[in-house]
Amino acid sequence: MKSDPPPGRPSRSSFLRQIGDRLLPGHRASASSEREGADPWNVDEWKFPHDGTAREQLLFLVNFAVLAPSVLNRQPWKFKVVDERLLLFADRERALPAFDPNRRELTMSCGAALFHIRTAARHYGFEPRIRTFPNMAEPDLLAEVTLGSRIAPSTLDEQLFMAIRRRRTHRGELETSPVEDGARAGLVGAALAEGAILTFVDGQERTAIAEAISEAQKRLDDDSAYKIEVSASNIPAVGSVEKSHKVLAFGEWASQSVDPGVPAMQAPALAVLSTTSDTVPSWFSAGQAIDRILLTAREYGLFASFMNQPMHYEDTRKAVADAVGHDVPQLILRIGYATPPPPTPREGAESVVKDI
Repeated sequence: MKSDPPPGRPSRSSFLRQIGDRLLPGHRASASSEREGADPWNVDEWKFPHDGTAREQLLFLVNFAVLAPSVLNRQPWKFKVVDERLLLFADRERALPAFDPNRRELTMSCGAALFHIRTAARHYGFEPRIRTFPNMAEPDLLAEVTLGSRIAPSTLDEQLFMAIRRRRTHRGELETSPVEDGARAGLVGAALAEGAILTFVDGQERTAIAEAISEAQKRLDDDSAYKIEVSASNIPAVGSVEKSHKVLAFGEWASQSVDPGVPAMQAPALAVLSTTSDTVPSWFSAGQAIDRILLTAREYGLFASFMNQPMHYEDTRKAVADAVGHDVPQLILRIGYATPPPPTPREGAESVVKDI
């Protein structure tokens, strides 16, 4: 299978596909979004309040923020508009003490939501102005967004925006087609654009990471608190675990599945996202980087899923670091081509906006 052209150089078929995606989803959503409790995935992009207030415009962008990937689909974010500023908060009430004790993945989830907002703002013709950690007295306040000068969105801006509703975490089988060098380079570039490092691994390095995944999963299987949090989520167990070539069903536990190191070895591509430090700001940046990577992947026709078991233990995380040659690995991605899975259910914007 050939990869799609790199972002910024779409083929005629890619361009026509984007036109169809722009028209048909909006047409379908125009009716459903009128209904109370409409599916957040069907947000009608044509209803953006171009002539509305800054508050109305910022609140509309939250419709896209809630479609970002998040740890166990917890959507651990809150938003508030104050004086024409959209404030993004980490929601501690949605933290996972056993699964994510230092809130590293929670912070990355919020970073992904911010990148969705940045992408949507540019699509609607605004240069987003971002201040991260604007008030040290409020550690849960991660970012402040205002709408800056008017711009003409670039082809890349539009491609990233169109990918928001086509992005899926794919936990099932991937096709065997290799991920071509051009696609790999495009994803590496997406990480670099956000100050992160994406490293594709093969050979001995992939084997070492697969072994770390397997070892970490064995320990997680014995962690009762961790298992309770995962079982209470509305997605399969952590780390793209497959069972008999099917996604692990809700309520089943990973110990019943194949060793997750197996799909790590079999994936068309395995990659590690790293940062230069291991601080809250670097986690937040990593979240924006992973979101750009995932949206870029859709332009190449690719899907990805996370295999982050080694990140839970110091020694297995170090094994990953040694394999890729970077000290601070943050995420492991299994990447390949596949049939699009259905979207994961989401709470709408009204559920995560404070004092609306």
